[in-house]
Amino acid sequence: MDMSENEIKKIGQRYGLPAGGLNRQAEEVDPDQERFLENMNATPIGSLLKIIASLPEVRYEKVASIRRELDDGRYNIGDSLDEAIDRVLEELIADG
Repeated sequence: MDMSENEIKKIGQRYGLPAGGLNRQAEEVDPDQERFLENMNATPIGSLLKIIASLPEVRYEKVASIRRELDDGRYNIGDSLDEAIDRVLEELIADG
């Protein structure tokens, strides 16, 4: 599961890294950070970051709706949480 430079930049943008990403001037590059980025594809965390980068943006309307249901006591979080965890684990196992 190799990550393209665009996927790495997308992750960087999501976590507030400078827009220049890997194209910074050589004197500004931390050698440890460069080694980490070069080896990211071969690590489990790199695979996880690739999955995170592919996730859709937050659906704020859905979040607001569920918050209202939680406040009103109409949302059963137990079943939904178990289902969500199962789906994440299945996807991680399938990609691993």
